Amino acid sequence: MPYVSRDAQGNITGVYAQPQPGYAEEYVEDATAPEPAPLPEPQLYAVALLAVADGEITGIDVASKFSAAMWLDVGIYYIFFAETQPDTSYLAKAYDAAGGFNIAVTERGTDYLALAASDANGQPADPSEISIEIIRTL
Repeated sequence: MPYVSRDAQGNITGVYAQPQPGYAEEYVEDATAPEPAPLPEPQLYAVALLAVADGEITGIDVASKFSAAMWLDVGIYYIFFAETQPDTSYLAKAYDAAGGFNIAVTERGTDYLALAASDANGQPADPSEISIEIIRTL
């Protein structure tokens, strides 16, 4: 005994064994559940490994989809995308692989990321390496 709910265009949006007062009261003999829309898959979009020494970024290794990086002050960095992003709906992860520093993404833009690094005491500091990962649903 299927009871259905419908959207404004008349499409079936839900199928129930029992009537659902207020939204699924229509009995349909041969109703089937609608196909759910596929969920977007998160994908690793961009990665970089920054080398930092003596107050500057000395290299960008393993760079993919980043064009440049800039040291602004102790523990403050800007990393630039090679292509402008359509929006800021991405997950940005930055970390010190050695584990001695805390690295936070402080700003996400369509052209750049801003990072802040601190030592275990919360003081601004420069780790020797910073790993960055950008995950998007494409």
